[in-house]
Amino acid sequence: MRWIILSLLCLGLSCSDKNPVSHDDTAGEGTAVIEAAVATQDATKANAVETTTKAKVFIYASDNSLLVNGRELSMQGKRATGSIKVKAGSGYTVRLKGYDSSGAVTYYGSTSNITIKKGKTTTVQITLTKAIDITMVSISAGSFQMGDISGDGESYERPFHTVTLSSFEMSIYEIAQGQYTAVIGSNPSYFTGDDNYPVEYVSWYDAMRFCNRLSDAAGLDRCYNESTWACDFSMNGFRLPTEAEWEYACRAGTTTEYYTGDSESDLARAGWYYGNSSSKTHPVGQKVANTFGLYDMHGNVWEWCNDWYGSYGSGSVTDPTGAHTGSYRVIRGGSWSLDGGYCRSARRDGRPPAFRDYYVGFRVLRRASP
Repeated sequence: MRWIILSLLCLGLSCSDKNPVSHDDTAGEGTAVIEAAVATQDATKANAVETTTKAKVFIYASDNSLLVNGRELSMQGKRATGSIKVKAGSGYTVRLKGYDSSGAVTYYGSTSNITIKKGKTTTVQITLTKAIDITMVSISAGSFQMGDISGDGESYERPFHTVTLSSFEMSIYEIAQGQYTAVIGSNPSYFTGDDNYPVEYVSWYDAMRFCNRLSDAAGLDRCYNESTWACDFSMNGFRLPTEAEWEYACRAGTTTEYYTGDSESDLARAGWYYGNSSSKTHPVGQKVANTFGLYDMHGNVWEWCNDWYGSYGSGSVTDPTGAHTGSYRVIRGGSWSLDGGYCRSARRDGRPPAFRDYYVGFRVLRRASP
């Protein structure tokens, strides 16, 4: 186990153990004396630590405002030390990230509900875990016809309309159970036995939390406010795709029912559905990818999208983010338990954001790197 020990000495003029700290100049500030030590009995992790050349500390107030933004610590072997100024207050979250010489995040750790009292020393222990690698593909900006192009679909897939989207990056696979467990620490799935099975039995909220923690581990900015669940699309971290981004990515330039064609045999080449799944999920990436390099966009598990479920308009739109409010969040792609019609590129459905079942998972997206 790897622990980062931070001794925080606060000399603030005023502070509260229960209420969020004020951030004006009258709040006072103190000194945070940080002593970071790395210890492990795991030889593999110990070797990986040797690639960590620097560490940075981030401290957030209870309202998610950033108090200390990546203050670098002095690294000597497996120890990091430093002294910084910090405001007095309670409900703090302390995060530490380790970086290799290329600037990639190697390890990440976090702890919450920390109180820093004036004239007192607070010791914080953080367990570092190795950063998780999610393979992403870059998808160029473009326009497409969204919805029921053929006229044979459902009424709620119409009217089809022109959508223009900015470029983005999307995970080539649905998030797998091994990845989810590495980030969250547990596996909620019904179907188990292979880390490469898609994670399921996850709510929309569970997917949000995963995105935020994955962003933390990658040294990126969180997209989601976990108090309001609002998404800040300007952040560079991970989030769920909007419904429009999902369909654009799924179609990959096609106008057919599936990205492999119109027939059920075409679907069978692209995804797991009722006709070929043997009533279970399957490891990600076993079927044919689309021309963007994305797998399992049809079938295996439904995928949560960021949007509230709402009716389509007929006008052209750019980077739409869905309805402003609602009772259901969008799910896309169909699943192993349903017939082919539910797996079409245009097919849409919705579930309450707290809903969990063994046919709903997700994949992640982030805005394109500058």
